Amino acid sequence: MWKKSLKLMIGFVCGYLYIKLIFIHPPFSVSEFFIGLIMSPLRFFLAVLMFFSGFVLIAKFIKETLQHTRRERQEKRYWNIELFFEFTSLILIFLFLFQIDRVHTLIFFSFSLMYGMISMDI
Repeated sequence: MWKKSLKLMIGFVCGYLYIKLIFIHPPFSVSEFFIGLIMSPLRFFLAVLMFFSGFVLIAKFIKETLQHTRRERQEKRYWNIELFFEFTSLILIFLFLFQIDRVHTLIFFSFSLMYGMISMDI
């Protein structure tokens, strides 16, 4: 459980830093966005690093949680407090990041969800 919690916390921090490092101003312009990325390559590199490591960690957490859910269902145990905390912590992190920036959070969690579900062993 501690390893999962650590993965989730580091993934949350990486997602938060990714949101803070990439700026999207309200009147979105593609040219301004790319110029901003080119003019500050270190910020862009850190944002990409945070995005990649964060979505991989969150995806691993999702994968392990779904596999844990599947094991519990196969053993006919439908109520598990550990699973409850795993799902609620994931939802709370999503909601917190969603309050900061909606577009970045949707991109971040959609990548995490897709990668986590693709990497599951069925």
